[in-house]
Amino acid sequence: MLSCIVLFALFCGQANATSQELDLINRPVNINGFTGLIMTTTPFTMPRGTLETALSGTSETSSVPDFTLSEFLASLTLGITSNMEIALRGSYLTLESGLDPHKKRGSGDAELLYKWNFLPPGEKVYIPAAAVLLSVQGLTGDRDNGFQRFHNWGAKIGLSIGREINFEEHIIGVYVDGQLAVEDLNRNEYRDRYGVFNAGMLLPISKRQNLQLLLEYSTITGKFYEDIDGKDSTTITYGIRLVSERFNLTVGDQFIHKDLAGKTNSGKMIGTISVKF
Repeated sequence: MLSCIVLFALFCGQANATSQELDLINRPVNINGFTGLIMTTTPFTMPRGTLETALSGTSETSSVPDFTLSEFLASLTLGITSNMEIALRGSYLTLESGLDPHKKRGSGDAELLYKWNFLPPGEKVYIPAAAVLLSVQGLTGDRDNGFQRFHNWGAKIGLSIGREINFEEHIIGVYVDGQLAVEDLNRNEYRDRYGVFNAGMLLPISKRQNLQLLLEYSTITGKFYEDIDGKDSTTITYGIRLVSERFNLTVGDQFIHKDLAGKTNSGKMIGTISVKF
C-alpha cells in the first residue's frame, strides 16, 4: 500500500502544473486538529486569522477482546500567520465491554499542536511543500477508566510533506507525515518512544472539486507500553469528504491490524464536521 502511494506520487510529479493554480475550495482539519485528511497531516496551513472549529466522532469495534470504544473529539484551529497554525484538542470516551456490563465514560487527553510551513509550494512540481509539526499532550485522561494514552505527559515532533497537482482533468493531492512520539521521559518506569507514520491521497471526483475521495495508510511502530489504543498497529483508512468554502463533512472507515497477542483486527467508523470563521 505504501509503495503504491510513493510510486503514484513520483508518477504524478511529472505533471506540468503548480499547486498555486489549483482550487481545492477548502483544506479542512483532520481528527487531530491539524489541516489534513482524516489521519494524515498535510504541510499546508490555514490563512492568517482564520478559525476552524471541528467536532469528530469515532467508534471502534472488536470481537477479541469484545468491546466498542467510542471517542468524541473537539478542536479549535487558528491560522496565526500566513504559514503557521496552532490547534487545541480535547476528547471524551465511552467503553462498552463484553466482560463488563457497565459502560465506562471519561475524559481523554488534551493536546496543544503547532505547525510551521517552512517550505511553501513552488513553481517546480518536483519540489513538495514541507512543514514542521509539534504537539504536547497534558494529563486530562481518566485514569480510573484507563483512558489516558500516557502516564503523565507526551510530546511529538515531526515533518509533513505533500504536493497537489493537476493530472489530466483531475486534481490529486499526495501527502506524507512522520512523527517521533515520546512519553514520560522523566520517569524511567513509564518512559516510551515510538514512531508514527501516515501517508494519504486526496482525489476530488466532482466537477466543482467539492466532493473528494480519501485513501490513507498509517502505522505506529516501536511502542513499548500498551494504552487505550493498544501498541503497534497498521491502519488502512478510506473516506469521502464534502466541502464548501467554510464547511466540511468527512466520513471514513478504518481497518486496524493490531500487533498484539490475543487481539484480533478491528474496524473503526469516523465522522468529522468543521466550520471556518
